[in-house]
Amino acid sequence: MPSTGRMKITITRADGTSLPVSLLTSFEGDAIELESRDLDLGDDARDKYVDAIQFDITGRGKLTYLKVEVYTRDRHEDPLEWIGTFPLAHADTVIEPRGSARYWRIKIIDTLPLFRWKLTKIVFYGKGFDPTSGRGTRGRLRP
Repeated sequence: MPSTGRMKITITRADGTSLPVSLLTSFEGDAIELESRDLDLGDDARDKYVDAIQFDITGRGKLTYLKVEVYTRDRHEDPLEWIGTFPLAHADTVIEPRGSARYWRIKIIDTLPLFRWKLTKIVFYGKGFDPTSGRGTRGRLRP
């Protein structure tokens, strides 16, 4: 069953407890996580080969502890498959997960939230295709 909404935001406190932002009254955490729901990238019925994902992030300080974890799955009831963890070292970081699946999920993690930052854009680049025929279209995929 697909989830509603695009992202969930979780604050992890120093004692290991986690709270969704909607329940947060003050921040005393060690990490912030932004996790997307399953993204079909514009077509629920086709697999997508993703060459690259671009993240535009503004307002970061000199020290940055941001990273992104990428996951995939072919059906909502399947377990998530971890593709990799990538540093988000620059304001317009491009990562190259290079894999194919029907659904993609990303989790952005700030392991030491010292500075305010803003995620302004995520762009997926790749090819949507029919896994049985191998035919499809190449370019920007819609999250």
